[in-house]
Amino acid sequence: MSRENVEIVWRGIQAFNGRDLTRAFSVWSSDAEIDWSRSMGPLKGVYRGHAELERFWGEFWSTFGTVEVKTHGFIQAGTDVVIPNSAHLRGREGIEMVARSTFVYTVEKGQITRLRMFQELADALEAAGCPSIQNYRCGREAALWSAARKTRTRGTRLSFPHARRPH
Repeated sequence: MSRENVEIVWRGIQAFNGRDLTRAFSVWSSDAEIDWSRSMGPLKGVYRGHAELERFWGEFWSTFGTVEVKTHGFIQAGTDVVIPNSAHLRGREGIEMVARSTFVYTVEKGQITRLRMFQELADALEAAGCPSIQNYRCGREAALWSAARKTRTRGTRLSFPHARRPH
């Protein structure tokens, strides 16, 4: 896993935040998949290919007046990048909310091939092949770009320093 994979994912997140499909599709493979099946909110399901991703993002953006995903660290695990995050959303009537989750992006041959959303960091780490959450490492290739301030156990919140851009 290389820093380039983190940068590719970062560009994808920035494109999403900017509602820029052209930029997004420049880093997503044409047969990419978004697995949103663990969502507790709208649009629960699995989306494949650019046409379905465009539909998913379009419906997401039309549901909320503003959407901004803020990252709270980058954990590398082979071809996966695990990202605890918070989505800051404002509905059409001005109601604001924050949704916390953990994304697992898979990057292959310089493009994002899959995004899986998890409600719990532990589940995301396990899916990425990182069952040990005590030290936030997944073998010798793993690295946490923004260090955790405290450890996490299932059912409690993990606090990460806010990371607007990977370092």
